[in-house]
This record gives sequence, C-alpha cells and structure tokens, in this order.
Amino acid sequence: EGRYEIQHLLRQYIAEKERIASLDGGTALDDWRARHADYYLRLVGERAAAICSGMAAPVLQALLQDLGNIERAWDWAAEQGAHPLLALALPGIVNLWEVRGAFEEAAQRFAIAAWRVRSQCEDPPSAEALALWGALVAAQAHFLNLQEQHAEALALAEQVIARVSDAQVRARAYLQGGRALWYREERAVARDYLEEALALAAPTETLCVLAKGSLLLGRMAAQAGNYGEATLRAEAAWQHYQLLGERRGQAAALELFGEIAAGQGQYSEAVERYWQGLRYFRDMAEAGAVQRVLNALTALLLGLGRFVDAQAVLKELAQDFEAQHNVSGAALVMGWQGCLALRLGNWPEAGRQLQSALTLARTLGDRRWEGRVLGWLSQLALRRGQR
Repeated sequence: EGRYEIQHLLRQYIAEKERIASLDGGTALDDWRARHADYYLRLVGERAAAICSGMAAPVLQALLQDLGNIERAWDWAAEQGAHPLLALALPGIVNLWEVRGAFEEAAQRFAIAAWRVRSQCEDPPSAEALALWGALVAAQAHFLNLQEQHAEALALAEQVIARVSDAQVRARAYLQGGRALWYREERAVARDYLEEALALAAPTETLCVLAKGSLLLGRMAAQAGNYGEATLRAEAAWQHYQLLGERRGQAAALELFGEIAAGQGQYSEAVERYWQGLRYFRDMAEAGAVQRVLNALTALLLGLGRFVDAQAVLKELAQDFEAQHNVSGAALVMGWQGCLALRLGNWPEAGRQLQSALTLARTLGDRRWEGRVLGWLSQLALRRGQR
C-alpha cells in the first residue's frame, strides 16, 4: 500500500517539474511521463483477465484508486504515438471501463485514440499501425453496442473489416458487427458475421472472440429452439471463458445453460444452472445481470410451486440490494415478493409489496416492470372481488 501513500509526493514532484520544464526544454518531465505511462499501462494490461475473474473486487479497488493515473497514461500514450503501450493496455482498458459501466466515456476515448493513431501513421500506414487502429475502432464499436447504438457500431465494424488484414482484429470487428446485427434482429446476417468471427479467431486462439461469439450463437440457437446446437455453443463458451479465467463470462454461460434446460422442460437442471449463474454474478457485483437471472429463476420457481425456495432466494437478494442501495433491485424483489404472496393467498402482504414495487418502478421510470406489477395488482383486485 506504500505506493498509494506517496501519490501526493508524486503530484508535488510533477508540479515542480512542470515549473522548471522551460529550463531544460521539458526533457526531464517528458522522461517522467514516459515512465509513468509505461508503469500504469503495463499494470492495467497485466490485470486484464483479473478484472473479470473471481478475484475482481480487490483488483478493481486497486485499479480504481489509480484511475486518474491510468487515464493520464492512456491519453499521453495516444498523444505521443506510443503504439506498443496502447496495444498492451487495450484489453485491460476495455475490461476496466466495461466493469465500471463507463460506456459513453470509453467509446469517446477509443474514438480519440483511434483518430490519433491514424493521424500519426505514414501514408500508406504500416500493417501494425493499421491493426492497432482497427483494434481501437472495434473497441469503440463494442461500447456503442453496449449503449444500444447498433447502427453506429455496425458501421465502424465494417470500416475495420474493409481496411484491416490482421486476423485477430478482423475477428473482433466481425464479432461487434454480429452483435449489432443480432440486436437489430437481422439474425441470418448476424449469424454469418459471428461464424466468420469464430473462423478468424480459431487459428490465432483469440479466446475472447471465441467465447463471446460462441455465447451469442448459443443464444440465437436457444431462441430458435435448436437446443442441441445451443448446448454445444454454450459448452464451447464455458470452456473458453474458463481458459480466460473470466468469471463474468462463465456466469453468462451458466445463464444460457439454464435457458436451454428450461426450454427442454428440464426444470430442476434449469433451477440449478440459474442459481449457479446468479451466485457468480453476485460475486462480480453485476447488478444488471443479477436482476435478469433473478427474474428467470423466480418465475421458474413459482411456476414449479417451489414457493419456499423462491422466498429464500428473494430474501437473500433483498439483503444484497439493500446493502448496495440498489433501488431497481429492490423494486424487482418487492414485485416478486408481492407475486409470491398473491400465489399463497396472503393478499394484505401482496398488496403492500406490490404497491411499494409500483412506486419504485414509477420513480425509476421503468415502464416494463411497472406494467408487470400492474398486472399482478389487477389479479389481486380480481381475487379480492371473488372472495
């Protein structure tokens, strides 16, 4: 921890160097900034996999303490054309910004870095410089997809595909293009893009593309009711995520296994898979994913009449959401607790929980959940009227 204790001294040192920079032409300061960037970009690059692993919390805490240094190091490297450092840090920067949920900021930073790299290149650019530019643009497309700006993401992916020959970079571009097309419900073309991404990634063992592409193709197959293919894709995704040590991806694969099992009527298996995925997402503090899996798991448990199990899950998650001050999670739990009370005939409790859930949903502007809660309240009113 001593490294953090001397940060104020380093800032004083930088200020002093900036003051005297004009006396030596800034050489000493430039040298310090180069070493500063080298240290922090290597640090985040080396922790790329750990950011998404089961040990993510302590790694993230340490990196977030250094976030300002990492941002300055990245910006300096982009300005100065330190292309090897940018390439080294890129996977870690992508994972760090994604876990932080800083999608818009990340897209902007990658756009600026890609523009700087392109402007620094000779004409024609070298294959290495073009590959770095393509990797940065593909990263920008990734974060645009996360913001649901799929048309823009697809356009960027197609630029990379048209200009870059590097197989790994092309694989990433096809992956982002396939994701954009999938979300736009152009499923046939999306499948072609994702298959091409896997074909390019396999010889170079680009595990992140193999994992994410397999997962997306598995989801497509499950939605189409092709559970045999979906299972094979999910197994491939699970294996690749295991090799990467990426617990978040493993959780997504478990969620897909749950969806496949439920679609095949293997409900006990589905419950187990969903519960495993939920535990993984909880360990990663992935609030959005926790809520998504909680919806699927609770609906399944209630459908099976496993009310005690549903109650235990909801109680446990309620404590998590309260500790995290997660209002949307609290609204979700209250709604399901109201639905459970409705099933059990405890109408006063059902009314109390559902009204609380409705208030929170309206406060959050969550129209989808508001509509679902209103549906349960309508059922409650009907049953009270029949009594």
